[in-house]
Amino acid sequence: MDLKNQIIDAFSEQPNVAEANIADLDLTKIRPAYDELATLLLEFVPLSKDKDAAEKEGFDNNYYVTTFADAAGDFKKQLQEMIDRKESGKGFSENDLQILWATDGSFQKISEAASQMTETYNRAVG
Repeated sequence: MDLKNQIIDAFSEQPNVAEANIADLDLTKIRPAYDELATLLLEFVPLSKDKDAAEKEGFDNNYYVTTFADAAGDFKKQLQEMIDRKESGKGFSENDLQILWATDGSFQKISEAASQMTETYNRAVG
């Protein structure tokens, strides 16, 4: 959750950046936190699918752990899409800008995924 918060804070520190000017996004703080999150998920996702291992780590309800792992994976996916758009110079098309709620990598989709990650985490840790 700390990594998610670091990433959201890094976006918040750049209030003038939006999908229309994604090229201006500074990834200096975002990229390392994203990379660490991706590495942690490589370890956590298999754990979330193993009930006994999850219980050893102190998680009582494996369903919520799996749901959290899925939500964290979606957050990672949305971040990766944003990073790819920035690094490739592809940005967001005029069409994408009209439907940001449905466009992977948009700030709206990242925010929704972050909220879902927080909600499922709170359920997982009870």
